[in-house]
Amino acid sequence: MSRQDRKERRRAKKKCDEGFELKWKSKYAEALAAYKEALSIYRSLGDEFEQSCCLEDIGGVLRKLGRYEEALKAYRQGADVCDFDFRRADCLEGAGDSLRDMKRYEEAIAEYRQGALVSDSDYERGQLMKKTGEALYEMGQHEEALSAFQQALDYWRKEKSFETRRASGLSDVGDVLRALGRYEEAVTAYQQAANTYRDYKGSKYYKKERAYCLSDASATLCALGRYTEAAAAYRLAQHLWPYRSDISKKQASSHYSTGDSLLQESHYAEALDSYRQALEIYRQVEGTEKDQADCQAGIDRALRALGRDGAAAPASAGPASSGSAPGTAAPASAAPGAAAPSGVPSGGVPSSGTTRQQADSLRNDALALRREGRHEEALDAFRQALEAYRGIGGTAEDQADCLHYGIGLTLQTTGHYSQALEVYRQALEIYRQVEGSQKDQANCLYNTGKTLSLAGRLEESREAYQDALGLYRQVSGTTEDQADCLGSTGTALRGLKRYEEALDNFRQALEAYRSVPGTARSQAGCLLDIGNTLDNLGRYAEAVDTYGQALEVYRQMEDATRNQGVCLENTGNTLCRMSRYTEALASYHQALETYRQVEGTEKDQADCQAGIDRALRALGQGGTQDTAPAPSAPPAPAPPAPPAPPAPSSEGVTSSGVAQQRADSLRDQALVLRRAGRYQEALAVYGQALDAYRQEGTKVGQAECLNSIGLVLGALGQDQEAADAYFQALDAYRQVSGTQRLQGVCLENIGHVLHREGRYQEALTRFEQSLDLYRQVAGSERDQADCLRGTGMALGKLGRHEEALTCLRQSLGLYQQVEGTREEQAECLGDTGSVLDDLDRYQEAAEAYRQARETYRQVEGCEEEQAHCLHMAALSLLRAGRHEEVLAVLRDALELYRSLDGTQSDQADCLRGTALALRKLGRYEEARTVLHDALELYRSLPDTQSDQAWCLQAAADCLSEAGQFQEAQTVYRQALSLYRSLPGTQEEQAECLLRCADIAQWVTRRYEEALTALRQILDLGGQGDQARKVRAVCHFRIGTLLVELRRDQEAVAAYRQALEDYRGESTVAERAGCLHELGTTLAQTGRYEEALAALGKSLGLYRTLSGTVAEQAGCLYDTGVVLGVAGRHEDALTAYQDAVELYRSLPDTSRQQAACLHSTGLALVEVGRYEEAPAAFQGAEDLCPGLCEEVGQADAEDLRAAWSTRRLTEDGDAPGRTRQG
Repeated sequence: MSRQDRKERRRAKKKCDEGFELKWKSKYAEALAAYKEALSIYRSLGDEFEQSCCLEDIGGVLRKLGRYEEALKAYRQGADVCDFDFRRADCLEGAGDSLRDMKRYEEAIAEYRQGALVSDSDYERGQLMKKTGEALYEMGQHEEALSAFQQALDYWRKEKSFETRRASGLSDVGDVLRALGRYEEAVTAYQQAANTYRDYKGSKYYKKERAYCLSDASATLCALGRYTEAAAAYRLAQHLWPYRSDISKKQASSHYSTGDSLLQESHYAEALDSYRQALEIYRQVEGTEKDQADCQAGIDRALRALGRDGAAAPASAGPASSGSAPGTAAPASAAPGAAAPSGVPSGGVPSSGTTRQQADSLRNDALALRREGRHEEALDAFRQALEAYRGIGGTAEDQADCLHYGIGLTLQTTGHYSQALEVYRQALEIYRQVEGSQKDQANCLYNTGKTLSLAGRLEESREAYQDALGLYRQVSGTTEDQADCLGSTGTALRGLKRYEEALDNFRQALEAYRSVPGTARSQAGCLLDIGNTLDNLGRYAEAVDTYGQALEVYRQMEDATRNQGVCLENTGNTLCRMSRYTEALASYHQALETYRQVEGTEKDQADCQAGIDRALRALGQGGTQDTAPAPSAPPAPAPPAPPAPPAPSSEGVTSSGVAQQRADSLRDQALVLRRAGRYQEALAVYGQALDAYRQEGTKVGQAECLNSIGLVLGALGQDQEAADAYFQALDAYRQVSGTQRLQGVCLENIGHVLHREGRYQEALTRFEQSLDLYRQVAGSERDQADCLRGTGMALGKLGRHEEALTCLRQSLGLYQQVEGTREEQAECLGDTGSVLDDLDRYQEAAEAYRQARETYRQVEGCEEEQAHCLHMAALSLLRAGRHEEVLAVLRDALELYRSLDGTQSDQADCLRGTALALRKLGRYEEARTVLHDALELYRSLPDTQSDQAWCLQAAADCLSEAGQFQEAQTVYRQALSLYRSLPGTQEEQAECLLRCADIAQWVTRRYEEALTALRQILDLGGQGDQARKVRAVCHFRIGTLLVELRRDQEAVAAYRQALEDYRGESTVAERAGCLHELGTTLAQTGRYEEALAALGKSLGLYRTLSGTVAEQAGCLYDTGVVLGVAGRHEDALTAYQDAVELYRSLPDTSRQQAACLHSTGLALVEVGRYEEAPAAFQGAEDLCPGLCEEVGQADAEDLRAAWSTRRLTEDGDAPGRTRQG
């Protein structure tokens, strides 16, 4: 290959890389241009393989652009141009995809089947048959689709590593069987799919897929009428499903269906809980009002079945509306007064030509998709439109519109607030470059404010609204928009509790609306907001008057019945606060009658009924509601629950009858039993007390009992039942005024239950609700601290570590204000250390643990906690590389543990940490002694085989690093024997076997023994990226061993299998090394062209990596060797010359340079350039005397001594040719 050809090849490779990056960034038009340029270069070079790769990439980009016919043509050219079967299969698959995009299913199926015939990969064949099945399914040919899916499964069953594909295939089979009405078989298929995902080693990455399978199985079981099984499957799906906005509706639907199933099976309490969970999720999703109403109806059915009137469902006593009534505020999906632009841009001079028409068409398609609720497809279409506009001059405004009204609003609507904000920022930057775009800029800022508000960032939201208002004021005809801005600013200020400022903004908004015709609804909403704010300020008389004004406006409008109910209910709430109970009662009755005229207002009706009950009790017309002080109690075992103080007495008549005294006595007996740890007995007595309170009608007594029952059930590990008890307690407390703190206790306890179940997002919601209630109560700093600590731990589990740290520090600050909380302060510091560890801030984590230990020292009886803190600090220091400090800290921890009974396991763990630090310091003998002590401790404890095996493996590592290889191999085998007796230890077994293989290959040169060890690793199976990388290493190592054993054909197969397993950007260096070895081995079998292709790819990969000059030089040298034996001496000469140039840039490479010069001389002789050859030989002799005689000439029959690994170095290990292991 000439120097010019190499230059061109590098340029083509660079263009391909550019195309890949641009495609990844969704810049499809630019990616297409880059790939086409690369294709042109490869055609001029005659490289058919790379042409095929480029054509496949071009097809993929054209599909993204919706140019399916052109994509089909590119894929077919790619299949025709190259003889490699796997390349043809890939291109045929792309052709099938393009045909399927165009609904030409029969032609697509033909392409897929042809691809399966030519492919040499079972994985790819299975994939092609799966797509065949999908196309048949879309055609309605279900029996044929089933056959295709089963063929895909047959291919994927051939390899353990195809486990996730098998699971996907089983799910497909389930879908088809369900469509065919074969429900029993469908259930079996879905369950097999779910179990396959579950058993996969990397199953934590496939929880969503497993949940889909379980959800499908549940739906099918419902069709069979097997509701109990359906409910169980739904429940498991709920636990698996991550709480993300894109699947929250599906999750809520799963809860709702579970409720229906449980209701039909007469499990009313469980059904009630499921309906409530569904309602809680739906409330966080826009546009689900009908679903929420269905959930409320389900709750009412369950309550009635339990003997509790659905109409009296508990409700809070606060204002019914904390913001604008429905329909009064600007919708979240549009700026005030501004509709999304039409498909034809309004500004600028339209450019003619197909590209502009395509861009407009894409934008129109995107808008249509969004209107249909197909948001992901809409986003893709908007992005394609944006790329099209970017390729046309004079379309800055169109680009900004695509970003703002298209991508940004769609992201906002789907709850992706951070992404939406970034898109709005980009749009605003472009608008600012477009003359006369103040209105669009203002709209963009308004939507930014709306998104910030939805994300809870109220102060930033307020600032964005103010910026928008300033711009609107520069544009005529925007009075309504200005009013919207003022109203939204008021809402943000009210959320920030800056009520006076909020009131001023609402009043300005009202004045602005009154100057604009047709804004009656907005005016009424503004009046309602003013009323709510006056209520917050305690200006009740003004609030009542303002609610009346809003009511009058709403009564003049159609479709405002519910809004009228809101005004009446809020009037009732405020009148109650003024002690004007008779008038409040009249307002509540009017509100109730109004709500009953509107579907889906069951919750509103329940709130009104609760208000009526409060007013009647205050007037002395309701049932008695005595309360007795709840005795102070220590928190139950996990989770700690704040003890309930005496509940405030409600207004009304009190009684101290016999029934009340009996209930109090039973409750006190139960408390004594709970404190004594006699939980089952306590549960029974609490049940009797609860029955007594219910007969008496005492809501606070019932609530106290239910909360205590929850604590007992939690101590017994019955979390679901505990949560139900807490919910019931919360419902009861909500019916009694002045119980905010007790409601907070219930919500906090629910949060702890959800946290234990791994439902961290839901737990976080409950902790935040609890904290809001605690903050309304004076003297609740201890409760707030507990709640903030729970919030911090939930945030940590969700990966939101910085927010977690903030909460934990706030918690610590509050604890420090409360006497007697030293232990809680220490726990909080320990939790802080854990979060800092997760952030890899090990020094700070160690300091937090040290502070925790010092705080525990001030608490009597906390020696074990002190030792634990020291142990955790040592682990953080170990990760920070501070090994001497680790030894000192662990000595102190071990001394403490040894003073305590029952801490043998902790002592052994400390010894393990000590051994690790000693090993890092190179003190191997001491480390082995400590490991022996740890091993003896573990052997004295039950169920510690895994720990024992770890100690043996660590001891073997020490022996190996100290050069005692034979002894190390013996101990590795001991560890391996123990691991083999334990399930789920495939990774640990693989590590031990790999170490044994290392010793056999590199030290004792017992190659067959090394081969056996490596093959045993492959037999272990395993899934996931790490397991795949281990397999790749094993296949690579097997290849090197087979070369040593002169079994070259088998070595080629092993290297190719290694390449199959090396995937992703993180394995580029490994793939390059593997291709290098594959190339030299292919040459040894006489397959020179394949060898050169492999070496060329290896060189290309090396060139993408920094610090690989030595590897590139070695690869070029070996390429020269192969070219020489293939008779291509001119090309060999060029390769040697390039290699020597690279070696000259590296220090200590005299021998390598000499070998290159010697080979250069031989090549010069071969091409007849005799007069130049002596200079090359002399140069080699000068650099390394005697090398020319030593090296000799490569033998075409056996090249083993010719490669860079042998010829260029004296020890047989060339620079850059690293071992993989």
